Amino acid sequence: MKTPKTKFLFLAAVPAVCVLAALSGVLVCESSLPYMTKYSFIMLLLAGLCVLLVLMINSYEHVSEQLKGGLLVKKEEELEAAKVKQQETDQKLQASQKELRALQFQLDELKAKISAFRPETAKGSAPASETELLRKKCEAIENFRNSFPYRIADGYILYNIMRTEIQVSGYSRWQLVGEFDNQLWEYSLLRPDTQSYKEMLSLAAATSSPQELSELNISGQLLWN
Repeated sequence: MKTPKTKFLFLAAVPAVCVLAALSGVLVCESSLPYMTKYSFIMLLLAGLCVLLVLMINSYEHVSEQLKGGLLVKKEEELEAAKVKQQETDQKLQASQKELRALQFQLDELKAKISAFRPETAKGSAPASETELLRKKCEAIENFRNSFPYRIADGYILYNIMRTEIQVSGYSRWQLVGEFDNQLWEYSLLRPDTQSYKEMLSLAAATSSPQELSELNISGQLLWN
């Protein structure tokens, strides 16, 4: 343990004062002064030495108490500062935990919304995003447009397929335009309202002449008012 500076000074001062007092006594005894004068001077010297030692001891105790008090106050201040810092750290940690829980809650809500609104693919695989579905739909339309003119057979070409009318839960009206034996032709027919462009192209491609398109017409099956 390190010795305090005040204690070291006190321990050094006491022997020094005693040595000086002893030297003074020796010098007085060796002097040519009368005996009573020497005796009185030595008594005064001893009394002064005792008073000085008492004062030094009191001063040392007072200084020690002040130092101890200062150390205690400093220690208490350090402990208080550490406690305040710990409280601030705990508050920041609690705030971070609350923010993290809020973000996790928002993330769970977003996942739930995405799962609710994201359509499933035909094969039941992972859901595709809306952008991906739109891209695939655009590619399908572009591929359908690029398939024309569609050569069904030699001399039998289909130039275009158009849906000109649709009645929900009723029928859809289609118009087909093409060429057969170097002659342009056009034919209109009715199909179910659920008929798609791709299905219509497949049905038309299965015919060997425009006359067979009449077999696809369902106008005779409908009840007209």
